[in-house]
Amino acid sequence: MGATVSSSSCSPQLMKMPGRRRGKKAQGSPLGRVLRNFAGSGEDSDGMDWEPTADAGSAEQMPLRRDDAAAAPAAFGSRRLLRHRSPDAYIELTPDMVIVVLGFLDAPERHAAASPPICRQHRDRVRENREVWIQLCAEAPWHVARPTLEGRSVPELRRLHRSVLDASSRARGASVDDVSRIMRAHEDVAGVQRRCLETLAERLHCERARKAALEARVTAQVVAALWAFLPAAELQVVALHCVVFLARPIGGAEGMVFHRGMASQGLDAFLGKRGGIAAVLASMRAHGSVDSVQAMGCWSLVNLALNHQQKLELLKLRGLDRVLDAMESHPRVLEVQFRALFALINLVIPEAGALYEDDLDLKAANKRVVRYVLGAMAAFPDSEKLVRCGCLVLHNLSLDDGNVPHLLAAGVSLPLQRAARHHKDADVQRSAVSTLRRLGIVLHLRRDGDDDAAELVAADAAG
Repeated sequence: MGATVSSSSCSPQLMKMPGRRRGKKAQGSPLGRVLRNFAGSGEDSDGMDWEPTADAGSAEQMPLRRDDAAAAPAAFGSRRLLRHRSPDAYIELTPDMVIVVLGFLDAPERHAAASPPICRQHRDRVRENREVWIQLCAEAPWHVARPTLEGRSVPELRRLHRSVLDASSRARGASVDDVSRIMRAHEDVAGVQRRCLETLAERLHCERARKAALEARVTAQVVAALWAFLPAAELQVVALHCVVFLARPIGGAEGMVFHRGMASQGLDAFLGKRGGIAAVLASMRAHGSVDSVQAMGCWSLVNLALNHQQKLELLKLRGLDRVLDAMESHPRVLEVQFRALFALINLVIPEAGALYEDDLDLKAANKRVVRYVLGAMAAFPDSEKLVRCGCLVLHNLSLDDGNVPHLLAAGVSLPLQRAARHHKDADVQRSAVSTLRRLGIVLHLRRDGDDDAAELVAADAAG
């Protein structure tokens, strides 16, 4: 027989359990006397004190008596019951319980469940409770900073939650100009910024949208989001993806060879102490263990290094070291290794005006580059895109005669020959053969019958 709620002699907050008297210890009940006699009775059984209405877990879960209800605190999550609660209610509607239940709903459903005053208890405990709305705004998916919420009233918090919900919904199908306006209106709401950045990443594949974004100064807004939400790894990945497109010169495409004359407007947002280049490197430094951040950060550096001024800024801020650190931290992640090698293709080309502490520092960096390039090519020998990038990095290093002795000492000839022999990609063949020739190695190409693969037979130039 189930438990019932008494509506006469006892308080409406407490349930009467059959066969037990509330508030009495076990020794005063027939069941208590039987248990004490079975255990041998005496002073040793004093620890068997029962509270029939309490859960066996802890005393904190016991219902409050009528005389204690007025003195109970009204803090968030308190178990104090309403004075006008219906005697037929079986579950107490507490704000903390509501928060847990709302966590199973998506954002629109949470607002719909918490806003309307379904009953008096719902109105007092949920709709008009500041802590409920602060929690809804501060937690996922919005992540509004709590200090910005503390001084707001309940209606203001409720309107804020409604506004960020509407903004996120509008951003899904918005144009670049509309996305820019939404980002400005909710610059301190991480959830809205992320939704806008996701939309931008989808739009910026199109060159027309990229031009519109540069004209609307979206680059500065993306950079501001990188700095404002630096601890949020998932948002950083999306923002870095936007940087990839915004830093790409107009008229360029993925994997395209660019000439130095290509440039885009609006790139001044990438320069300076709080610019985009510094933000990208700060993001990679803050999330060194997150491979997705490292891969996307390296990818953004690919296009940032295409501009002369931006490349000088990258080298000054030790962007080369940041790429190598990513390769060192994630040696078995193909995407990180590939994107890092892609970035190194541009970074290792000698740049006029680049500042280094001394020649020894530059030589040490180049030696480290060669070591990680050979390690990546050895770890992923079947990845044609990675081997292509590795060959191009070694080729660009060989353009500086000062690097030739170290390249020979590091034993790059065998990996280059292996790449040319096993990969039919024209870029791999061309870069591998060209690099070997720059290293002073004579190549003899021979075709066997119908086999199109060229076998490379290397011999010392002096021989």
